Amino acid sequence: MKKNFLVTILISNYNKQKYIKKCLESCLYQSYKNLEIIVCDNNSTDNSKKIISIYPEIKLIKQKRNSDYSSVNQTRCIKKGLRIAKGDYVFLLDSDDFFEKKKVFKVVEYLNKKRCDFIQDKSYLIFKNKKKKLILKKNYFSIWPRFYNTSTMVFERKYLNFLFRHVIDTKIPLVEIDTQVFLYQFFFKKNLNLLKNYLTNYRLHNENLMKNFPFLSLSWWIRRYYVYKFFFSLSDKEKKDVPLKLDYIFALVIFYSCKFFKISMKI
Repeated sequence: MKKNFLVTILISNYNKQKYIKKCLESCLYQSYKNLEIIVCDNNSTDNSKKIISIYPEIKLIKQKRNSDYSSVNQTRCIKKGLRIAKGDYVFLLDSDDFFEKKKVFKVVEYLNKKRCDFIQDKSYLIFKNKKKKLILKKNYFSIWPRFYNTSTMVFERKYLNFLFRHVIDTKIPLVEIDTQVFLYQFFFKKNLNLLKNYLTNYRLHNENLMKNFPFLSLSWWIRRYYVYKFFFSLSDKEKKDVPLKLDYIFALVIFYSCKFFKISMKI
């Protein structure tokens, strides 16, 4: 028998007044109607909160910006929103991205055929008002493959609570929640459910978190060091050895060289 799951769409926002209206309306106008929408605002200083308040159907909560790192603030916003979420499943969404109209319907349709605690769809890439399918190329440089971002991730609510208790680190800098979740699912749980459908729209612009880490720049290597640090902490918890590639050695050398020569690593 098909189940009419209650769905929570959980949006984290910080100063995205340019994009937030499109994001919210993509949720409000979903073809699937048994849902709630929660926005956790990270102390925005623009007009984001004013725009959100126009929509009475949307629950707005606030989270202080208590870290110098955007990735940490984003993770803490999601954790706070999860505390009041009532949905059987939680759909994460960054406030500069937006959903296709049938996203929730298509995901729930899949979940009625195959129950799972974590699932992703594929995303379109929006850049300079042009839209195309985001095709992930094979990653030869590192041990983990490329993956789709936070806004494609859907969790059974109980499972997301489990991840926050046992997996997700809300203090480690530069390692976004999507990276943490993907590494755990891919290497340790070995459970990735990826829909073939393109149901999410990912915007690429100058305010994206990853714009701070140009490929092979110093900031990119520092971030790579912290990703491995998180990866090893998971390895210890799961009591499982993990493979390494040369990028780890380079990241280690660069990180400790910066410390030795007192080169600023603030990003």
